[in-house]
Amino acid sequence: MKITITFRHTKSQPELEDYIEDKILKYEKMVLEPTIVDVVLDDLMGSKGGNDKKVAITAQLSHVKGPLHLEESTNDFTSAFDLVEDRFARHIERYHEKVVVGSRFPH
Repeated sequence: MKITITFRHTKSQPELEDYIEDKILKYEKMVLEPTIVDVVLDDLMGSKGGNDKKVAITAQLSHVKGPLHLEESTNDFTSAFDLVEDRFARHIERYHEKVVVGSRFPH
């Protein structure tokens, strides 16, 4: 699984990058290779505050036609990522069930 993390309109935070990679790598066993996951962290209004921290995950899973795109906005990056990660987990579990149960020759 290849993970790319992009920060827009804010400085890179190594501890946040490690947190995101650890959370995403939990699902590595459930997806087939090659899988590409792009995480974009965007600070929309800068230092003005508010619900302006947007986290978007785009995952290109093998054996799926289009990419999976999820995004959430809150007042900080970790809570926004946790919300997106919950939704991502549900989609990955559904994908995993289709691949394992729905195929004639399960992996």
